Amino acid sequence: MRKIVLTLMMTLLAAGLQAQHLTPSKILDNWYVGANMGINSKVTHNDFMSNVNPSAALRLGRDFNPYVGVMFEGTAFFNDLRFGMSKTMVKAVNYDLLATVNLSNLISGFKGNQRFFETRVLAGVGFNHIYGLQTENNNDFITKLGLDLVFHVNSLDALEFYLSPAINFNMDHYSERTQFNMNYAAWQLSAGVNYRFKNSNGTR
Repeated sequence: MRKIVLTLMMTLLAAGLQAQHLTPSKILDNWYVGANMGINSKVTHNDFMSNVNPSAALRLGRDFNPYVGVMFEGTAFFNDLRFGMSKTMVKAVNYDLLATVNLSNLISGFKGNQRFFETRVLAGVGFNHIYGLQTENNNDFITKLGLDLVFHVNSLDALEFYLSPAINFNMDHYSERTQFNMNYAAWQLSAGVNYRFKNSNGTR
């Protein structure tokens, strides 16, 4: 896991160096909102297909340049198979602050327009709140690592469609120290759409 974090940091540094040659964007440029629906299930000690839980999420993000950006994502989970004994409709909510890296632009260069297909890395931290549990500790420190596999349609330039596999770690709920533990992690697969607002130069 440390190697993954180190690799992400090096990728962000490389993206920042490439971005030095770009014209700076204005503060209201390169914003987008999005929504997705998906499924999730525990990583270990679990029959994945028999214990799938649905989820829905909203996103708000901004690209600082064609290589890196930041995104806030709020995800609601609607079932708790293999997760606990919560009895509310919304079982838990994750609030994540994620760095985004456009691997397609970083590796192949930015050509001035969107590709039909792009790959983005997502990584960040947040907190999780569990509803309906009779315990004092319902808030946990979490991390998320994932990908956005993005598809653009030329006739719908304001929209981008994506498939997002990811893994979520509960870092401290079951332990006295913060750690990456696969026993307290969940796979997640989501599909959604982002709407990109028009920039000051007329592009998206």
